Amino acid sequence: MLSRGFSCIWENDTFAVKSDINIDEISLSIRNGTGLLFPYNALHKSGYYLDHDSLLMTAVVGAPDSGHLNVMYHPFNLAIDAPIGYYASISSAQLSEFKDPFFIIEESVNKGNTKYIKVQETLKRTGMYTIYFIDSERGYLPFITESYIKKSDSLHSRMVIIDAKEYSGYWFPMHAMLTTKRIDGKYEVREMKVTHLDFDFVPTSDDFSVSIPRSTQFQHPKDIYATKSLYRSSDQEFVTITANQLEGIYKKLLDQAIYLREAEANERKSPTQPSVPASSSWHLMVYLNLLFVAVIAAIVIYKKIRPSKE
Repeated sequence: MLSRGFSCIWENDTFAVKSDINIDEISLSIRNGTGLLFPYNALHKSGYYLDHDSLLMTAVVGAPDSGHLNVMYHPFNLAIDAPIGYYASISSAQLSEFKDPFFIIEESVNKGNTKYIKVQETLKRTGMYTIYFIDSERGYLPFITESYIKKSDSLHSRMVIIDAKEYSGYWFPMHAMLTTKRIDGKYEVREMKVTHLDFDFVPTSDDFSVSIPRSTQFQHPKDIYATKSLYRSSDQEFVTITANQLEGIYKKLLDQAIYLREAEANERKSPTQPSVPASSSWHLMVYLNLLFVAVIAAIVIYKKIRPSKE
């Protein structure tokens, strides 16, 4: 059994999602070369965000006009992997009589003593479709979520919210179970619980910060030129990033993109005499970055689809 925990701290438009794996555990894992601990962290403030994945050793930093933060693991999505705001889209669809391009209502159904709104996702995804059973009396939470394989219409996974808590008219899922059928015919069960929910907590600026390895590569969500390891020369093995730094980091990535594009343009004008020192190396840096991310992604996908020995 693998146990993994996260905490979410938010105030107005600022929030942080942190893994419960501490720095000492991560450092030991790195030094031993085991690669067993891959914490996930995220920050957001005023539309600027950081999406840190230590498995890929990258931190995507974006702005309001460059996308949005897809937090795949946080206390309020519980057992289902869905970005923040995903279920808010379902709620918006209900309020607009489901005149929404991503969801359509099929019928109202009764399960036990509860009446649900049955909503099918119309967003095309590879070989899958999802049906949500939403309780409009409890915050439009999808208390049952079922994913099916399109070819066979067979059930692939089922998530059930077991417990939810109401506060000031808002509902928060507290306990959920996700059962997924693997390709080897066995079933994987994921249980998620919110162990602590404090609405009176007053966060400090330190709460809206994350610690990441100094070798982390920062990336723009869309522009491959805007890629740079900003803290590789740090004396500390880990650096602390605060929510207040996000806008500045984003601007540094934009400056990096401008520099590389100018270097490329100068190199094309004078291929035998580059006007910018070492400008010819930008190709190699960009291609190596892409190759590295592709290799890591392939490993992750392979590990997910291969039969587990556990």
